[in-house]
Amino acid sequence: MADRRDSYYWKAKEDKFSSRAAFKLIEILNKFYLSAEGKNVLEIGSNPGGWSEVISMNNPNFHVAVDIKKENVETPYTFIRGDISRDSTWENIGVAMNENGVHEFDLIISDAMVNTSGNTDVDHSSSFLICSKIMEMGMPFLSRGGTVILKQFQGDLTQSFMAKWSGYFRKATITKPVSSRQASREIYIVFKSLK
Repeated sequence: MADRRDSYYWKAKEDKFSSRAAFKLIEILNKFYLSAEGKNVLEIGSNPGGWSEVISMNNPNFHVAVDIKKENVETPYTFIRGDISRDSTWENIGVAMNENGVHEFDLIISDAMVNTSGNTDVDHSSSFLICSKIMEMGMPFLSRGGTVILKQFQGDLTQSFMAKWSGYFRKATITKPVSSRQASREIYIVFKSLK
């Protein structure tokens, strides 16, 4: 098995991030002039915690993190254990918002992915379905001017996904952070500034 411990793996250890994914989010936020400071943030697929740490460092107003895996440590944000393909998870997000007097999110981010199968078509379809669910269920929670950042494994359905959702936003872009492994088909879709 190939050694996946590249320079970003060691840099994450050095900077005390839970994963190299932290650098992907940092790069995206900087590239698109985005910040979580003072914002309400919904994070999907928070485990193992790299993105959560970046958001927490940026002093969000309200931060909800959702993952199918249970958090094992006390967190400075609201954690919901749930599967975003289930309506009950989105209902729990709504409950957390109501309890904190929050009516909408300014930033919705997702690094979520099912366990990869090794079959590129299957993995692409799975990531497409996750992204589609997040957009369908998350859009009613998104503030005017809000931004969505999604991980997707690029494939045949990516362009139709972009075509379906980009019209709702002032800017729609596909980006691949330098900290992503070059062999990976992962891309990040940024829908910026909801009309």
